[in-house]
Amino acid sequence: MDITPKTLPLASVFQIGASNKYIVPVYQRHYSWRAEQIETLFNDIANEDSGYYVGNLLINTEEGHDSIIDGQQRLTTLSMLLLGCSYARFTDRFFSAL
Repeated sequence: MDITPKTLPLASVFQIGASNKYIVPVYQRHYSWRAEQIETLFNDIANEDSGYYVGNLLINTEEGHDSIIDGQQRLTTLSMLLLGCSYARFTDRFFSAL
């Protein structure tokens, strides 16, 4: 496996309208973050003025599939956080239109 590091903004990992699908290989551990780790990540992001360094995300691309090798816990947590923000924004718009 050839590893080519890239520095990317998180927005490029979660591109709106993109067809990116990240696969968690079966050998990866199950999602295990608890409220403490999630709150720490959220507070770190919220309290950082110049941008937050999320850490490494190691993706192996083979045969058109992107498999997460490292960073699954962070990527899953950030996915849920963004989904929650989108849901909150949608419901605010929905209920304000009633």
